[in-house]
Amino acid sequence: MVKNQQQQVYIAAVREKERNLNQREKEVLSRKREYQAHLAKQRELEMKEFLMEKFSKDEEKVASIQAMKEKEMSVLKEERKLHAQMKRDNVERIKRMQEYKRLETVKKISE
Repeated sequence: MVKNQQQQVYIAAVREKERNLNQREKEVLSRKREYQAHLAKQRELEMKEFLMEKFSKDEEKVASIQAMKEKEMSVLKEERKLHAQMKRDNVERIKRMQEYKRLETVKKISE
């Protein structure tokens, strides 16, 4: 009978140790999950920050390119205006030359 009680006490102690070990294992797994969730959240925040910085830099680059294009368009527009003015000036010069020749011809005819 005593041996039977000792076995039961021993079995109860072993079961208690198993429960404790299982409990510790669950706690370790829980802490591991929490840590991994924390790491995932941290990586997510770092990625978000990285993407925001990249977006900001991209916006600056786009604005810079747009400003350059606007400047180029402005220069091109001024070049076209200048070319058109040069054409008008040339036409006026040719008209004056033709008028001068006409007047010279009229003068020669009248002499």
